[in-house]
Amino acid sequence: TLHKFLHSSHRTKSFFDQAYIYRGLASEALGKYKDAEEDYTTVIKKDEENIIAYYNRGNIRKNCQKYPQAKADFSTVIQVEPNYTLAYLGRAAVNEELGCHQEAKEDYTRCIDLDQTMPDAFVGRGVVHENMGNYR
Repeated sequence: TLHKFLHSSHRTKSFFDQAYIYRGLASEALGKYKDAEEDYTTVIKKDEENIIAYYNRGNIRKNCQKYPQAKADFSTVIQVEPNYTLAYLGRAAVNEELGCHQEAKEDYTRCIDLDQTMPDAFVGRGVVHENMGNYR
């Protein structure tokens, strides 16, 4: 039966993780950020290395101006997957908001090193240089 499949298989973890992630994305699209954050947190409690849940929760927290928590989520993604370009981009934006300009510059630079086709990283790094007073 479906119940037996859902609760007895090694697939259970990933099946439920995906369901919570998709529900989180739907909640986010509907502007229900608290619900989305809770869904991503549920996944993280079951799988502490689920970088998709951490990344999505980081974006929610960034958009809700929970900058220290967002930074922690993006940092976790980077710790688990050091080449996750979008996590550097998200953390750079959070570092800018926190006034950590040097860290933001480093994250934008790492993002560019990983993927030179990300215009947001180039623009962000330029803005950071301007905010730091680095004029040429």
